[in-house]
Amino acid sequence: MPKYPQHNNAIIKEDTYSTIFKRKGVTFLKIKRTKTFEKVKDLEMEVIAEHVWSKNDNLLRLSQEYYGVNKFWWAIGLANKKPTDGHYNIGDIVYIPKNPVLITEAMR
Repeated sequence: MPKYPQHNNAIIKEDTYSTIFKRKGVTFLKIKRTKTFEKVKDLEMEVIAEHVWSKNDNLLRLSQEYYGVNKFWWAIGLANKKPTDGHYNIGDIVYIPKNPVLITEAMR
C-alpha cells in the first residue's frame, strides 16, 4: 500500500504500557499517527475528468494515467472521500482533481 506524504510519527513511552513493554523487552513503541485532512475539508477542487471505476483500476494507476506520475493517488482518494482502493466498487464515478499540487500545498 502506498504511503501518505508527510506522515506523522509518534513514540509511545507511557507508563500505561510499561508492564507489557518490560515483559516483551521493549523500551518504546514507534507508531504512525492517523492522517487527518481538516486543512482540506472545505477546499474546492476543479475536476478534469470523471473516471468510471473498472475491474483492474487502482488509485496508483489513475494517478499515473491522469498526471503522468503515481504519487498523487492519495489526492484522487481525498477528492472522492474514498481513501483506498477498497472503498471503490465497479461502476463508481471517480472525480479526478485538476491540480493535485494545490491539495498537497493545502496539507502543509
